[in-house]
Amino acid sequence: MSTRNASFQQWQSLLTNRNKRHRAGEFLVQGVRPISLAVDHGWEIRDLIYPDRQSLSSWARDILERSNARAVAMEPSLVAELADKESAELIAVVGRLEAGGASLEESLALWERGEALASRCEEWLEGARKRLAAARDQPL
Repeated sequence: MSTRNASFQQWQSLLTNRNKRHRAGEFLVQGVRPISLAVDHGWEIRDLIYPDRQSLSSWARDILERSNARAVAMEPSLVAELADKESAELIAVVGRLEAGGASLEESLALWERGEALASRCEEWLEGARKRLAAARDQPL
């Protein structure tokens, strides 16, 4: 994927809009530990987004092989935009926990963790927007 197409825009909206996350029934998970835990605990990983034309770590290759997710090769700058950092290796699009694989208590704890991660992503995105606005205001 090399453009901000409909899928990219949908994923971007999941970072910033709780209502859209709820309606879509999915959210984004980033980072080695959160993605590994999601895969290990049988969460529904719908898509795994990774930077195109970049070598992946053995961890990332293993996650791509172990999950049944659709692998989405994306332009590295777009991955960085979604992740709000340059070094993002994988971003997982995770389905909400309604499949019944975990107890209600476990599901609620996992959902709260996902919401906390999404909230953190929103904070990062807002920070990036502020930095961008400040950079635009700086004379060259």
